[in-house]
Amino acid sequence: MTGFTEMLPVEKAFREISVDGCEVIGQGANGAVYRINPEIIIKVYNNKDALPDIKRETDLARKAFVLGIPTAIPFDVVKVNDGFGSVFELLNAESFSKILNETPEKIDECVKM
Repeated sequence: MTGFTEMLPVEKAFREISVDGCEVIGQGANGAVYRINPEIIIKVYNNKDALPDIKRETDLARKAFVLGIPTAIPFDVVKVNDGFGSVFELLNAESFSKILNETPEKIDECVKM
């Protein structure tokens, strides 16, 4: 109402999280995924300027969920050391690669999925 935010840039202060001692459950070119607790994971991005990437991934995950595709639900963006991370609700699911490695006879079923 005052127009204050039009005169000065106002940005969200990000909650800070440490991943020290957390289990790494995945790594890739863009970052690493840590288990915070049995229900929460955090993807920590290698790129220190990852906020546009985080927004894009969050938007895509929400669209996928609305379309009925099971996906982890992002619900927070946090500061991790001098970078950023995206916090997700962990799915109780197995990856296709794990299913195929353990039961290669299910390849036709996985292709249909």
